Amino acid sequence: MNVLLLTDFSSGARHAHKYALNLFSGQDVNYYLLHSHYNTDFKDNQNLEETDNLKREMKLYNYWGFNESNLSIIKTSKRLIDAIRHLMKSEVIDLVVMGASGNSNRLTNQLGNNTSSTATKIKCPVLIVFEESVIKEPLNVAFPVDYTDQLQVNCVKKIKSLPTSHNFTIEVFEINSKTSAHLLTKYSKQILQKGLDKLNIIYKKNENFNICQLETHNKKDFDLISFAAKNLSVYNKVFNQLKNLKDLKKHPPLYILHA
Repeated sequence: MNVLLLTDFSSGARHAHKYALNLFSGQDVNYYLLHSHYNTDFKDNQNLEETDNLKREMKLYNYWGFNESNLSIIKTSKRLIDAIRHLMKSEVIDLVVMGASGNSNRLTNQLGNNTSSTATKIKCPVLIVFEESVIKEPLNVAFPVDYTDQLQVNCVKKIKSLPTSHNFTIEVFEINSKTSAHLLTKYSKQILQKGLDKLNIIYKKNENFNICQLETHNKKDFDLISFAAKNLSVYNKVFNQLKNLKDLKKHPPLYILHA
């Protein structure tokens, strides 16, 4: 598996990467640590400073245990989205990991205003980890879905790429399930069931999905929230609600699926 770690040298980015290291502990993973310095006025002294920063990050990550996997550092002057797309082709990236601030006003201002655009524009799953998201093996997963957007099996089944997925209890929150588009609803639900095949699934009708009031069927907090990026109505609902929360620091990570 090839995992791309996006860094701006912040503590939030480091926390996200530490979460990923724990998540894939014991797995055969190639990690790529990417920093984009898209800046037309980038100077030589800044270039040296960036190189030193990346070397320090690498030492820290090796201390955490990345030395048991392959870790490469990459710096680029390309725009972040362009750099990610290039690496997706050259290194066949399976997952992009990025941190997000616990301050909701900065949710879309991470890594050069690219958190939201990265989550939607690239074509592989994105894991967004907040500043104080609990580092643990995720078991309870919330999966909001609106059947008015057509789903794809190749997208939904990407949730199985996480090494703990065989232990998941996925609670599917069916939003707008009373839509008049009966055939589309039926077809999309079949796609969802096929993509989540062999996983433990619980379906819940939830017309007024509220991300800050979620709890599992046995009254616990969710460990992870996952949804399909192409399910735009859900994507917009989740991100709009997150932006309105005062404190996101301990919010469960988001695992956004792409085909």
